[in-house]
Amino acid sequence: MPTIKLWLRTDAVRVDDETGEDVPIPRYADAIDLDSLSPRARALAEAVAQMRVTPTRDGDKRNGLVLCQHTTRTVGDVTPGAEGWMSPERAAQPDTMTWKDWDRFPADREMPGEEYLERQARKIPHDYAIVGGVRSSLDWARQRPDPVPSSAASGEDRHLTRDQVLNYMRERGRAISASTWSSYTARGQAPRPDRHISRTPLWAVETIDAYLDGSWKAPA
Repeated sequence: MPTIKLWLRTDAVRVDDETGEDVPIPRYADAIDLDSLSPRARALAEAVAQMRVTPTRDGDKRNGLVLCQHTTRTVGDVTPGAEGWMSPERAAQPDTMTWKDWDRFPADREMPGEEYLERQARKIPHDYAIVGGVRSSLDWARQRPDPVPSSAASGEDRHLTRDQVLNYMRERGRAISASTWSSYTARGQAPRPDRHISRTPLWAVETIDAYLDGSWKAPA
């Protein structure tokens, strides 16, 4: 059972019930059981270990960049006129992006570190694999990180949260409300979750595609 310690949390403050004074709660490292994580969250944990900094989001100041590569789209696909000036080798490289939209994770929050990582991992677009992590954009400019061990598996972990399912369907012309989707899944008129991460239901992209094209069938 491989376990690593990750500094994910930020300092917090609580109010003392008796004195009414602020009591600081220092940040601490979470012991993360890697085997308990989905492939996507495991790759994110490995990226955090690689960047060696607490990923934070404090206004415009953000630490901890996650390098991601599109699983099918190339640089040439997203560059207008690439065939006229870009080398074939460069054009064939995967389209990349950096992700840094971390939620704050204060030290007084009771959520386990594993659940926090799962939630953050699902915020990264499903069609991007997690490659690695760096401290900041300056480090990113200096050197690209080596792929983390779970990078390839993260690209195959194509699952969506409920809100992502609704956005995915809306982008394809099938807008539906959260309450309607919940009613449909409860009555067997739409697919139930393929898996759960903690209390979060997840649907495979392939399941939603089947639902949209009419090939999905409710279980007998």
